[in-house]
Amino acid sequence: MEIDVVPALLLYFSGIITYAYALRAFGIYTKSLFYKITYINSLTALKFVDALAQDLINNCPENDADMTSKAFEHWRVLALYSLRCCVPDNIWRNMGTLEWDQAMKLLKSLEEKKERT
Repeated sequence: MEIDVVPALLLYFSGIITYAYALRAFGIYTKSLFYKITYINSLTALKFVDALAQDLINNCPENDADMTSKAFEHWRVLALYSLRCCVPDNIWRNMGTLEWDQAMKLLKSLEEKKERT
């Protein structure tokens, strides 16, 4: 089977363009997935640090519970704001929140999905 030069060149260059587009599309998907995983892992680390710090502070005898709870509320807000600065906007719009309870609900739902699979 013979093919003319013009259709052969057209097929060749369309393959190159398609290949370049696919690399960009899958590269963006990979970066997006990486940032989502990073966000989830960061929430898990924040949850662990929060629980550990509360256990340590609550075991101190000279503990003021009201001041401790206010300090933790402030720390949680600061932690989520600092995480907000590290995550790209498109990922933050999909998953991010600046409220601790919502972030923990997201984390809990992801943990439940993981247990089901």
